[in-house]
Order: sequence, then C-alpha cells, then structure tokens
Amino acid sequence: MYLRTGWMVGNVGLSKAILIIVLAKLVTFTTGLSTSSLATNVKMGAGGFYNLLSRSLGAEIGSAIGIPLFLSQALSCALYVAGFTEGWLLLFPQHNPLMISSTIFAIILLLSLIDSKAAIRTQYLMMSVIVLSLISFFLGKGELSVNSQIQSVASEIPFWTVFAIFFPAVTGITAGASMSGNLVNPRKSIPVGTLSAISITAVIYISVAIWLSNNASSDELQNNYSIMVDLSRWPIIVIIGLLSATASSALGSILGAPRTLAALAKDKLVPFHRILSKYSKNGEPQYATIITAIIIEVAILLGDLNTIAPLLTIFFLITYGSINMVVAIEKGIGIPSFRPSINIPLIIPIFGSLWCLVTMFLINPVFSGISISLIILTYFFQMKRQIKADWGDIRGGIFNAIAEWGAKTATRLPYHAKVWKPNMIIPIEDPGSWAYLIKFIRNIVFPSGSIRL
Repeated sequence: MYLRTGWMVGNVGLSKAILIIVLAKLVTFTTGLSTSSLATNVKMGAGGFYNLLSRSLGAEIGSAIGIPLFLSQALSCALYVAGFTEGWLLLFPQHNPLMISSTIFAIILLLSLIDSKAAIRTQYLMMSVIVLSLISFFLGKGELSVNSQIQSVASEIPFWTVFAIFFPAVTGITAGASMSGNLVNPRKSIPVGTLSAISITAVIYISVAIWLSNNASSDELQNNYSIMVDLSRWPIIVIIGLLSATASSALGSILGAPRTLAALAKDKLVPFHRILSKYSKNGEPQYATIITAIIIEVAILLGDLNTIAPLLTIFFLITYGSINMVVAIEKGIGIPSFRPSINIPLIIPIFGSLWCLVTMFLINPVFSGISISLIILTYFFQMKRQIKADWGDIRGGIFNAIAEWGAKTATRLPYHAKVWKPNMIIPIEDPGSWAYLIKFIRNIVFPSGSIRL
C-alpha cells in the first residue's frame, strides 16, 4: 500500500487501479467466505490453511498444496522486509540495504522465537501507528490536480504484471488463519477477523488510490515510490507507519510459516519431520522457525520487491483456489457432515476457484504451469509413500457422488446388449465346495467383468 499503490495508479490510471484492487479483493473475498465456512464446520487445528486442506482432501493433496503455501508465507516475509528496507532508506539513504534487511529480519526472528504472544501484542502498537500514518496522509495536500493525466496514462508495464506486484497487499488474510493453533476460538475469530480485514482494507486501498490520482502527476507516481510520504501532512509519521506496517506483516509471516511447516512435519509429510515437528517449552516451533529463517534470508539476499511479488502471488493463488475448491466439493456433493455455521451459496467457491486459476495464467502462464505440475508430482510422490493419516477426508464422498451420478445417468439412457458386462453376485454358504468352480466363473467375467462372492 505505502510503496506500490501510487506506482500502480501512475502506470495504469485510476480506473484500472481500482479495477486491480477489486479483482484482487474478489480473490480474497471469496476465499475469506470459504475459509469462514470451513472454519465453522470443523475444529480447526494447527497449520491454518494446510489444516483445512489436508483434513478435507487428504494428506497427499494437503502436502502438495501445503508446501507451496509454506513457501509463499516465507517469501512474503522477505517481501515485507524488502518493503521495510525501502522505507528505512527514506530516512537514512546512506545505509547499506542488505545490512538493514538482515538486521530487521534478525530482530523479528528473535522476537518470534522468544514468545509469540509478546510478538502479537506488539502488533497493537504497530496498528495504532498505521492508523496515525493514514490520518497524516489524508490530511496532506498535493501541489497538482491532474486527473486527466492519470486517467489516460500510457505505460509499457502490462496490466497483469502490475496486478501481480500489487496483489501481495491483500494476502495478509492468511496471517490469522495460520495462527489457528494458538487461537482460543478459531470458529469465531477466523471469520470475524478475516472478513473484516478484507472489507476495511478494500475501503482504504481505493481511498488511497483516488486521493493520489487527485494530488500527483503520473510521472511522480511512476517514479517516486515514496509519494505517500512526500504528500502527507507529517511525513515522518507516514514513514514510521510504513516501517510498522511492513514489520508487522513480516512478523505475521514469520509466526505463520513455521507453524505450517511444523504441521506438515507432524503429519510426517516432509523430510526430518521428527525434528521439525518439535515445539519449545513456550510453544514455539523453534526448528521449523530456523529452517524458515534460512529460506527467508536467502530470498532477501537474492530478490527485490518487484521480483518477489509475482512469484508470491502465484503461490497464494494456488492456495486460495484450493480452499475455494474444497468448499465447492463439500457443498456440491451434499455430504451430511458439512454443516457450517456460515453457509454460502455454491456459486461463490466455484467462482473463487476458477477466478484464482484464470488469474494465475493471466499473470504468468509458464510459472503457473510449472507450479501446478510440481503440485501434481508431489501428490503422486506422496501417494507412493502410502501415508496412513489418522483423520477422515472427503475423497470417498467425491467418488461416491460420481458413482451415484453415473448410475442415475445410466438408468435414464436406453439399454442395449452392446453395453452388457458380466458383474456377478454369488451367495455362497460353503466356500470350500465352490473351489473347483471359481476358475469357471472367472472365465465367464473375463476380461473386464467383476465377481462378488
């Protein structure tokens, strides 16, 4: 919001910028409703979105999507650290960017390892600063009034590239769900927190975009990432707000990602699961946090904000699409166990899953195809491992629904001898006396019939 909203308006114009915000919010709004529906249907354990997916579609699919989810949460931390660094350089341009990124990440990591409850309490202070920074921004006044320039701006950057760079601004909805194992009442907290976050930020993002289009030229917006700071009434408050927002988001990511990894490890779905599933005495997944920290630090050293954001977007879209798909399946096949307190129309999760899929390929068809292929390969790899999960899932219900549909469809079609197949049901009182007939019966149903004795 602080660093890329003005850039977005400057590159695509106000009307398309609002369209980007609305399209991004369509993804998170449908996913938020689907998440709320799932969270009010079952007791949600540790692992957030991974927990919902694995307990619905099975351990194999849960891990195939849970691993990209974990990576997206880890990469989002690197994204927010990069944003913090950009804000810090506004105050101290002579400082080394890599040193700033590594230092703030070390502080956030240490805070998450010491006590997650204390880390969460600091978020209230950060949120207060963010509110003050928004007040300072909206009380400011630009020197220009150039709506016509913004509306008709010509940019070489494609619309969907701009969308991909802005999209991480709406992915914070996973932060609360990722802490599901620490919530007193996830069934209540996740729906209220998720849906209110989506609604409030939608209003803020659109308001910021409109305000910037009325108070800055397209050149300023395209080339000045700190335009929100420059136009505010008290610039220092906006800078502190930017630092608070990015630090808060990074803290949420470093708290959530290790818990997803620890949940995967607890279900024995990743290497070194015995170590990664361990928690410290104060309830922190310390080994999972260390592995997560290494991945984040590598991402910090290798990427910048515009490089990380599109990759992050694809990973999140895969997760969001899967959550919507789960609700569409559970609601569509009509299983009695799906009785959520928040009951949504079937069209919402169907639209949400399809829109996520379409958006992925509009942003980057090559990387989307590779990502889906890796998920499929991971699924088959986990299937070969023959994982024995101690929870039920809905896969049997899916195939039962398909079988019911097939049987009903077949009865409505004309029968002909061409489609006959021997499917024999034979009641047997004394199995031993039938031993000499089994080969004969087998020859009757060969090659594609069936026998039930």
